[in-house]
Amino acid sequence: MEVRVRLVFAEDVGRHVQRRRGFSSCWYLVPKDAKLVGDLAHALLQEFGLRRRCPKGLELRLEELPVLATQSIRIVRDNDTIVVQCPPADESDRETSSSESDRETRHKRKLRRKEQPKKKAKTVKEVKKTQKDNRNNVVKNAAKTIAEGKFGLQF
Repeated sequence: MEVRVRLVFAEDVGRHVQRRRGFSSCWYLVPKDAKLVGDLAHALLQEFGLRRRCPKGLELRLEELPVLATQSIRIVRDNDTIVVQCPPADESDRETSSSESDRETRHKRKLRRKEQPKKKAKTVKEVKKTQKDNRNNVVKNAAKTIAEGKFGLQF
């Protein structure tokens, strides 16, 4: 038996469908291969191009109550009105926004590092001179230490 339902698109979904299709409610024939409410929700995502608008899927409401995606499609009867909307924001959305703010903070730090003046790269000649000076300083310090220890001299 074929089941025809009235779809009413709510909130952002309604505006999206209105812009793309020119209506915010319509009759819809439930696909015969739909076994679960989730199958119907998936079909609606594809039919009306809602995947970007509702990345977490759709929430379907029957008589103002949410219908679980795992329920049998038999819960939906002929001439029922189903409200279609994106699921409400929850804790995971807040985590996403905090990770976005973390991303933003890292980006700002990166920009600050770029703004700081860069150190001039040393040439091979300069590096060798620095190494030679360091060796000479080590030798001088060793000589001072030995001289102070043996002879009590101070420089």
